Amino acid sequence: LARFLPSFKRINPDFEPVEKKAFDIGRAAHRGVLGGGDDFEAIPPDLLSDDGGIRSKEARAFVADCRARGVTPLKEVEVEAIEAIAEKTKRRLSAMGISLDPMRSEIAAIAQVDGIWCRCMVDNAPVDPRLPLYDLKTTAGSVHPDALAKTVADYGYDVQAAHYLRTWREATGEDRKFRFIFVEKNPPF
Repeated sequence: LARFLPSFKRINPDFEPVEKKAFDIGRAAHRGVLGGGDDFEAIPPDLLSDDGGIRSKEARAFVADCRARGVTPLKEVEVEAIEAIAEKTKRRLSAMGISLDPMRSEIAAIAQVDGIWCRCMVDNAPVDPRLPLYDLKTTAGSVHPDALAKTVADYGYDVQAAHYLRTWREATGEDRKFRFIFVEKNPPF
């Protein structure tokens, strides 16, 4: 039995998400670039301390409320960075002939692979099965090919790609290629 289900989040009902500030920009960049995924919201500046910290009771409550609603809380400067990342990335992808349809973003594929239920959340899966599956990665480091080779090895992205391709093939019957889209979190993005 194989299934292809948009917006299916998890197989494991006991899954507990780990919230880390380090993941917030990446999550928000997914929304900005892909048009799908969890939303983000700016923390009102009047809730922040003079140095921009999230120390007041009101600021912490706002952040907790956002996270409870599945929304990524960001400072205004971070929202501006996400908008710049999204604009520059979309422009660069367009110049490369890559179009990411928001209706085909954040799609889950679920299938049994060798008797084990597997799931993958594909960042973007174009309708045309001749096109690759895309996975967006933000990095605090460089997108120079030498730096990315180390990043891929350090984080096991090659294993992720193999898992996604196998799960996708079992769920859909499509034998696709896989492409990462790496974006620097810092200017020039």
